[in-house]
Amino acid sequence: MKKLSSGRLPQPRIELPAGVEVFPYSQQKLNIWEFQKEQLRKNIAQDNANFYTYAKDYLSLAFPRVNEYEIAQNAKLENEAGWKTKAGFDILNKKENYNEHPKRPPQSIIDDLTTMPYHI
Repeated sequence: MKKLSSGRLPQPRIELPAGVEVFPYSQQKLNIWEFQKEQLRKNIAQDNANFYTYAKDYLSLAFPRVNEYEIAQNAKLENEAGWKTKAGFDILNKKENYNEHPKRPPQSIIDDLTTMPYHI
């Protein structure tokens, strides 16, 4: 039977810290693959001399040095912070009387209409 290793001992790609809970399925937020990508990003961020790609022979398919999902989430939270309070939605145009018609004329015009009848 042929030996699978090429002579050198396999090195672990990533070390899981004790107490970190990871899951094998991709639909879960804390899956092992995303955890490994985050660890690789930390290692790549320290190494500016090399360019990391998924392709063996080409410089295409570069490994992302930033987490695009995290950047999108932070932008969404930053956007929501402008119009949403911690308690929930904040209505800027708060009405005192919700039973009032939105196109109701001012009270001065209503008084003029009641004092001077136009139907005569």
